[in-house]
Amino acid sequence: MTPAERRARNLAVFEALKNSELSPIRVFASPELRSRLRLSGNEKRQRIFLPRDTRQDPEVIMAAVREAFPVGDLPVELWAYAAPSEQQPTPDVRTELPKRVPVTDTNQLAASFAWADAAGLDLNVYLELDPAYRDPDPPAWLVNLPDVSAPREWQMISFYRFVDVPDPAAFAALLTALWRPLGARGRVYVAREGVNAQMAVPVDVVERFEVATASVARLAGVYLNKDSVRRSADVEDGDEAMPFDALHVRVRDQIVADGLATPLDWRTRIGAALSPAEWHARVAGPGAAPGTVVLDCRNDYETDVGAFEAARPLGTAFFRQSWDALRDALVDVPTDAPILTYCTGGIRCVKVAAYLEQELGYTNVARLEGGIVSYARYARAAGVASRFRGKNYVFDGRMAERITEDVLAACHQCGAPCDDQRNCANDRCHTRFIQCPQCAQRYQSCCSNGCVQQRAYEAGLASLSPRVGALAAAEEHGGDASEAQPDALPQQQQRRRRRSPLALQPWLQPQPFQSAPLNLLFDRVIEAHRDGADDDSGDDEIVAALGDVARLGGAKDALVVSAAAAGSSSSVQAVCEALSGAGAAVTLCAALGSGDDSSGSSATAAAWDGDAGSVVAAAAPHAHTGSYDLIVVSGAGDGAERGELYAALMVEGVLSRRGLLALPLTGLSAEDARALRRRVDADKSRVMAATLPVGGGDGGNGGDGGGGILFVGWKGA
Repeated sequence: MTPAERRARNLAVFEALKNSELSPIRVFASPELRSRLRLSGNEKRQRIFLPRDTRQDPEVIMAAVREAFPVGDLPVELWAYAAPSEQQPTPDVRTELPKRVPVTDTNQLAASFAWADAAGLDLNVYLELDPAYRDPDPPAWLVNLPDVSAPREWQMISFYRFVDVPDPAAFAALLTALWRPLGARGRVYVAREGVNAQMAVPVDVVERFEVATASVARLAGVYLNKDSVRRSADVEDGDEAMPFDALHVRVRDQIVADGLATPLDWRTRIGAALSPAEWHARVAGPGAAPGTVVLDCRNDYETDVGAFEAARPLGTAFFRQSWDALRDALVDVPTDAPILTYCTGGIRCVKVAAYLEQELGYTNVARLEGGIVSYARYARAAGVASRFRGKNYVFDGRMAERITEDVLAACHQCGAPCDDQRNCANDRCHTRFIQCPQCAQRYQSCCSNGCVQQRAYEAGLASLSPRVGALAAAEEHGGDASEAQPDALPQQQQRRRRRSPLALQPWLQPQPFQSAPLNLLFDRVIEAHRDGADDDSGDDEIVAALGDVARLGGAKDALVVSAAAAGSSSSVQAVCEALSGAGAAVTLCAALGSGDDSSGSSATAAAWDGDAGSVVAAAAPHAHTGSYDLIVVSGAGDGAERGELYAALMVEGVLSRRGLLALPLTGLSAEDARALRRRVDADKSRVMAATLPVGGGDGGNGGDGGGGILFVGWKGA
């Protein structure tokens, strides 16, 4: 069952329970079954729901239990607690067990259901292995299995296969039971379209892993892409991260999320598969055909640190953005031109090649089989100079595998040559970025000073007493801490509270952007604001902050959208002047049909008719570069109107890929501000947002009314 199917099922179950159409039953696996099936704490018990008219049918109950637990063909038994009688009162479960009855005893089962219904309880049933069952001989790959509890070396293995999987949940359970005894770790996705796996296997059992995997009909003959061997000692010494901490086999809607409304055929017309040796000859040098286009099908954070010579990156933040990027990248490329595609392990190239052939009509498409992982192994073994430069980004704890000594990227913070990627140490951020060792020390492995201070604040909060910690958390998140009487706290705790970093410097709320460059920008904005805003009023602070964002962010084209006529609002005029003073070419798009710029500012005038959708048509032609780097919705009405303008303006081609949309919260009630934030959060799959707490009010508490500026940008910017 895919996640989407599971959500739909859960909603249907919820409605049926409200209407008393279903009866819930709690099922508990015995300790022996838990051990045999290697069930986690959450997996040892399940809740099943049966129609009330069939809930007393033993076969119906057993079928539902077999669907909920990965018991396969194991012979199992189900037991229920017998209903207490007047002579036998409800037992004290702390000291004695109630009488059990087999579920196959329909009379006793009916009595148990009646008692549970009367008590307002779910019926509990217990799943056990048939006592008469004897294990068959173990499969060959488990005979004389060496100890895999603490392997010294791990073989990195990845593979994929597009194959029909009618029941992904059952197939995931099968793979879990197959690989867990071998000590394998990794992340495996199973969907109706196939399997995608990145794994670490103890070196001593790699051959056994291969035999076990080949025993599964759907995976027989699959190409296992072997990467480097990792030593556990290196992890223990702190030289590198453990690639995976456990084995996770998860059901997904797709094994690679592509965002296509209609799936393509992933098994035919998917480009010619090139071996690494063939690729090496064709990607550059004498063997390259004239006019060859090499497409890097990975995301920009991957191409930043490594790429093939002369490759064209698609510039995507997510794979689902590839389809428009492909059309843009090949706009002038004839359909018979040779196109070579590559990615990390080969799976994304299959989808890209299928799209090029089946949707765009290209006829000479080839892809690197096994991806960069396979090519790097070939180059090492053949002793040839790698035509891939830098690091290969990988999706496990290592983050990257160095292929050559070339350094293609730069530290996000100081600009020094560097290709070391990490996640921000601030748990509220965790964004991926590039950081040199010197900046890692200076910024404490965080992406920005704001994250350094927020992390220190969180650590200090955790060390406070529960009462003081609750006060600080309530204040930070917008709660009312006034009734807690902080003056009554011990003086030492009050001093610790006043020393909290967030009390000294505001930071983006409720969390920073998922972008190191944006967080660094707001470091500078906050610094400039703190130096110059001591005497500003709330509105002046908002205007000054917008000017700082435009100046420090290098905005070239800015758009100010006003719900009032041009020239009728002094705050709108002030915003236009601040953005112009920061060096941006400003377009003022005013409502009420007024196209006259009487504001006295240097803004270009445009007009919209009050319908949010008309703003785009009115404003777009005035952008010199085709789109705006900064859009400010100023002088708009209530939260609903600002939400409509947000939805209309967050369109690629209006807001630039690296641009920001600013929604000042001044004048909004707390409820309107929360509603606006919820409207933005509903788009979290494509946008990121944070509130800059300036301008007074409650903006510092997550932007819930009265002040602050809600900034929105494209995810992956």
